[in-house]
Amino acid sequence: MAQARYAEIVADDGANARRTEFVAISNVIDALGAVAGAAIPSFDALTTALDMHDALWSIFLEDLAGDGNLLPLDLRASLISIGLWAVKESANARLGGDLKTLIEVNSIVRDGLGR
Repeated sequence: MAQARYAEIVADDGANARRTEFVAISNVIDALGAVAGAAIPSFDALTTALDMHDALWSIFLEDLAGDGNLLPLDLRASLISIGLWAVKESANARLGGDLKTLIEVNSIVRDGLGR
C-alpha cells in the first residue's frame, strides 16, 4: 500500500515539474514574442527576454547533465543539443538576429512538455 502511494507521489511530482517547466518556458516565449512583435523593439525588453531565456536553458542544461536525471540518455542528449543551440541562437539575437526560429524551437520544446 505504501509503495503504491509513493508511486503516486513520484508521478505527481513529475507532472508538477513538467507543468512548472511548461509555465516557465511559456513565459520566456511570451517575452520573446512581445519583443518580436513590437514595431520598435526596446533594447531593454530584448535583453530581459533573452536573459530569461538563457537562465531557463541554463537550469534545463544543468538538470539534463546531472546524474539524477531520469530521462533516457538519448532524449537527454537531444535536449542538451537543443539547449546549446538555443543559447547560441540567443547570443545571435543579441547581435540583431531574428527571434522567430528561437521562439519556434522553444514552442516545440514547451509543447512536448504538455503531453
